[in-house]
Amino acid sequence: MLMALTAKNKVGFVDGSIAKPVGTSSLFHSWTRCSNMILSWLLNSLSKEIAASVIYVESAKEVWSDLQERFSQGNGPWIFQLQKSIASLMQNDLSVSAYFTQMKGLWDQLMNYRPLLVCSCGGLRTLMAMHQQDYVMCFLMGLNDSFSQVRGQILLIDPLPPMNKVFSLVLQEERQRDIGSPLISHIPSAALSSTAKQAHQIKPSTRKDRPICSHCSVPGHTIEKCFKLYPPGYRSKGKYSTPSSSAHQVAGDSASSFPLTPQQCQQLIALLNSESHVSQTANVISSVDNLSGPHPLENDWEG
Repeated sequence: MLMALTAKNKVGFVDGSIAKPVGTSSLFHSWTRCSNMILSWLLNSLSKEIAASVIYVESAKEVWSDLQERFSQGNGPWIFQLQKSIASLMQNDLSVSAYFTQMKGLWDQLMNYRPLLVCSCGGLRTLMAMHQQDYVMCFLMGLNDSFSQVRGQILLIDPLPPMNKVFSLVLQEERQRDIGSPLISHIPSAALSSTAKQAHQIKPSTRKDRPICSHCSVPGHTIEKCFKLYPPGYRSKGKYSTPSSSAHQVAGDSASSFPLTPQQCQQLIALLNSESHVSQTANVISSVDNLSGPHPLENDWEG
């Protein structure tokens, strides 16, 4: 309110510096008009309950004095609350800019209730440097542990830089981290969940696919280990070969390891066939005799 009244050059109507002229003065009507205008500003800025208690006051100075006597408090409780808020303020999930804004607002309010003395000697400069150092310390103490490196570098500077310079250094550190961080951190949470779900659905299977034989089309083995091409217990030591060549190779190996010659094999087969034929003929004859039975004149041959 004081800021608005100062901008309008009307502070004198509430602090009494512009006195009320006598009724016969030429300025009386102008003063009354300005006082009523300021009185309406004050009433509009108050709550309905408080405005009802001062609505019948005639001048703006009387309203201002009444409100000051009723609601004016000492600075002690406010200073205690501000210092407590500054000491407990932490960055946590806030950005550096948001954290600095809150810290600066609390510190400015504290300096408003505890203004520095005005003097022309050199001692004021030392006092201001001490206040600035306390300000920087409070700001650095509330930062997250992730800024411990830049915080240690700032504390090594002697003397400590001003608050604006400290804020600039910490802000540059935060921006460098944002540049180096992956872009996925800026995607909304809904998009992240959808992307994660799709990635889970298209996740490739870690199970190794079973091989399929190109010769017999049976899964579980390859052509090098096909049981239809190689005998049981056979292990191939050479490179990959075609089925026909592998079969000829197996036949050749079997022939070379067989103890009889081809002519001996042919003779053995013929002998087996002839013996089989003789045995079959004997079996047929015996079966025919059994079916025919004894002949009716068989006893006549004996006489």
